[in-house]
Amino acid sequence: MKRLAVLLLGILPVSVLCAKDKWDSLRKLKAGEKIQVTQVDGITHEGRFREATAENITLALPGGEMAIPKAEVAFVARWPHLKKINRDIGGVIGLIAGIGLIAASGVDAGTCPSQSGEFPVATGQLGAWIGEKVSPTWVVYRAPKAAVKR
Repeated sequence: MKRLAVLLLGILPVSVLCAKDKWDSLRKLKAGEKIQVTQVDGITHEGRFREATAENITLALPGGEMAIPKAEVAFVARWPHLKKINRDIGGVIGLIAGIGLIAASGVDAGTCPSQSGEFPVATGQLGAWIGEKVSPTWVVYRAPKAAVKR
């Protein structure tokens, strides 16, 4: 066990020192991909990725293109296509849960049609909202902590 700890502690500093600049990870982004860039002063921009050079990142905004210098970038996040899928899945789960709760409660749809019809719709909408909100964003680049001003 001690040998493993010594080996890991010996390799970890070397791997950290040899790690490439995280800015290079922006090369994974495809042109036109939706991203969010947050600057060190807290200003956030959402747009389409254009390119990343050693000096800055360029994104297309509705009003035109914007180049943000690397020194001003706190982090860059990729917006996944999962938001719509997660919203749809959450909506279906919420609808099924609403129907299941009505069935378990013993409410007769013939005597109380408005409640039995509205409740599953409401739980479906709640499930869709939750599904969309829990969709992750993937951080592609995060500036060193010393560079971020809060």
